[in-house]
Amino acid sequence: EVVSKSNSTKDTLEMVAWYADATVPAYLIIDPRNGSWTLYSVPREGEYQAMRRGKYGEDVELTTLPGPDLKIVTTDFARYS
Repeated sequence: EVVSKSNSTKDTLEMVAWYADATVPAYLIIDPRNGSWTLYSVPREGEYQAMRRGKYGEDVELTTLPGPDLKIVTTDFARYS
């Protein structure tokens, strides 16, 4: 999910709880406002049990999901002006 300029509270708070409650295995938030990312994982009882944060330029390693490991390279992600 990319944080929108106008609806950041929904993206960074409300949707995290919604996806955890739906037991989505991982939820990645990309935040162009400050050039950061947050990866939530291990949903249990309506909350994510694990969280990792990073900045643009740091790769996001998706190793906790079923299937092959994935890496998202964030070096060229755009930021809001």
